[in-house]
Amino acid sequence: MDNATIQEFLDEHDYDIRKTHNGRWIDQKCTMDVVCLVSDCIVEYTSSRNRKNFTVNDIWYNDYTVDNVQQIFSKPNPTEKASNEYDKYFGQPIKLLDAAGIIHGEKSGHGYVYSIVKSV
Repeated sequence: MDNATIQEFLDEHDYDIRKTHNGRWIDQKCTMDVVCLVSDCIVEYTSSRNRKNFTVNDIWYNDYTVDNVQQIFSKPNPTEKASNEYDKYFGQPIKLLDAAGIIHGEKSGHGYVYSIVKSV
């Protein structure tokens, strides 16, 4: 991705939380390494399926995610650990990507269904 593409994307969005009043996605779990891993897991999950929508749990319990979380971060298996250990680990970076306009979430029942806004 070149600088012009990145600048074009940034010019299309307004990240001023004084206007949106949505700063809930800013958290300690949104470090560059975790956001990068979660983003990679989303790309892997959606690229291997006809259905491009996903939930936090789809990403959380995907084999690719489970393998990488354990291998890269030396964390316990996310499918076997208590949900309070991982709900923010996956949920907050996904909310950050939604707030950034990279993915889009729609309320569905008790959670959200997400989709990638624009593939490059």
